[in-house]
Amino acid sequence: MSKKVICLLALFMAAMVGCARVHSEPRAANPLPSLPVVTLPPTATFVPTLSDKPTVTPIPTVTPTPIVYIVQKGDVLGQIALDHNVSLEALMAANGLRNIHLLSIGQRLIIPNESMLSDLAQAGVDVSAVLPTPDRAKPTLLPGSIAWEAVQDHLGQEVQVEGLVARTRKAGGSVYLFFDDPSLPHLRIKIPPDALPSFDQPEIAFLDKWVLVRGRVEQGAEGVQIVAREPAEISILE
Repeated sequence: MSKKVICLLALFMAAMVGCARVHSEPRAANPLPSLPVVTLPPTATFVPTLSDKPTVTPIPTVTPTPIVYIVQKGDVLGQIALDHNVSLEALMAANGLRNIHLLSIGQRLIIPNESMLSDLAQAGVDVSAVLPTPDRAKPTLLPGSIAWEAVQDHLGQEVQVEGLVARTRKAGGSVYLFFDDPSLPHLRIKIPPDALPSFDQPEIAFLDKWVLVRGRVEQGAEGVQIVAREPAEISILE
């Protein structure tokens, strides 16, 4: 047997002995279990969605409802405007009126509110209300004049009367001027229908004015009155 073959056999035998030793080594009685590897998820960031945000309910804008006035017997447009603190022009524009004398009993008039007045002002309508004159001392009567409260002592006489026109009314086609409000049956100045064309809106022109009236004191069906037929019979003193 050659020397080379002998060497190969020796290596083969050594390898066989090594394998036997590996298989003969004792195993561990209770091997430790392998622990699972836990991977933690990344920390979540809360992002509110539209539905998570609080819902804000807008406060509705409240528009005041305009007042509706029902025309009564004897009403005049200027007095209605004065009573509701609006200008005559604004009242007429809000209701599409062209003639201040054309009112009907039961007619519905819209009293413009602030929003309507603002729109009318932008359209060029004068919305400045004529405020009533505050209480004031009576002026000194002119020579020859008597106070309107004293006319009952002068029935049937031609007099010159002074007073502040506090209210006007229209009834039966006539315009009446009163020196107190509410009107008491002391004295009223009557402008009959046939004389109205000679006057320029007497229910407006004389309202809240200190006037002098010349005429005959008469006892009418509704109280003491002076009938004025000419503009010269009623003068504004202020």
